[in-house]
Amino acid sequence: MNQPELFVGPFAAAHPGYGDIAHVVGFVVAGIGYLTLRKATRKHEVGVLQPGGMAEEHR
Repeated sequence: MNQPELFVGPFAAAHPGYGDIAHVVGFVVAGIGYLTLRKATRKHEVGVLQPGGMAEEHR
């Protein structure tokens, strides 16, 4: 069943052949968020425990 479109954004109206790009935008935003949070949490890591019980400096 076809439903009427409530809103068509400017990009979708200008380039109807590209279709829905929300999944691509979401992937990029999630990747940027992941890298930002990963970089912020790496500053707090002191060391990584190795199998021999020795801590190795993690940079």
